[in-house]
Amino acid sequence: AEDGIRDVAVTGVQTCALPIYQAVFFRFDHNDSGKKISFNYKVRRFEKSEYRNTEKNINLYLKAEPLIPLDPRFKKLAQEITKSQRTDLEKGRAIYEYVLSVMKYDKSGVGWGRGDAIYACDVKKGNCSDFHALFIAISRAAKIPSRFMVGFTIPPDKTEGEIEGYHCWAEFLAQGKWVPVDISEAWKHPEAKDYYFGHHPANRFELTRGRQLTFTPTPQDGPINFFVHPHMEIDGKFIKTQGSYFFRRLIHEDKAHNNLNFPLPYSENGFFYG
Repeated sequence: AEDGIRDVAVTGVQTCALPIYQAVFFRFDHNDSGKKISFNYKVRRFEKSEYRNTEKNINLYLKAEPLIPLDPRFKKLAQEITKSQRTDLEKGRAIYEYVLSVMKYDKSGVGWGRGDAIYACDVKKGNCSDFHALFIAISRAAKIPSRFMVGFTIPPDKTEGEIEGYHCWAEFLAQGKWVPVDISEAWKHPEAKDYYFGHHPANRFELTRGRQLTFTPTPQDGPINFFVHPHMEIDGKFIKTQGSYFFRRLIHEDKAHNNLNFPLPYSENGFFYG
């Protein structure tokens, strides 16, 4: 969803300002052993629908990436899938329907979870990153700018608790507007597939967008495939960290949002939005 991150506090090693869509960098030594770092956000969440593009460098979202290459198979698929469509919006919907029809949400075996478009194309299963890697690969092959987002989703039926893992989604550009899609959620909730083309509910917030990310100082281990969990390096090698993620709804703020017609969680035919 569209979100407004208003307050960010970092505790554990140092306190610092956290500019939105930039990374906080820490340098540790042996004196920091055993310490914990805590990030606390206050986030206003809004339902997202298509919105006007304000970026100039759109070619960035047409380029090949290591796990989303401009492979001939994607060009052939793009031609076949979109041959009857005229506008980019119609083409985007056709690609959305194709991915939804051929992919299965299945985290068994190896290879899933990297956002590998060729893996998704060949095996036709995976998690949210694989669904949207395939969508982006075919969209770019059809010369439709598209991009990857990752963040967290908030359980719509709870007021507080642990967030079990990340979630990712995509957007594509059509007629000057970014159109959000969430194909893996549409697979899980087929009754909401029309909603998830062009909308994202307010039960999520975005942390980063894009793939193959790098920062200053540059990670010695190379660009980050997608950035949602802490990235730690020791002697230039990536070290997996342990982290937990929790949320708590600020009920009084939810009520204030309701007075301003901000969307709140609701249920329709047993499916939760918000």
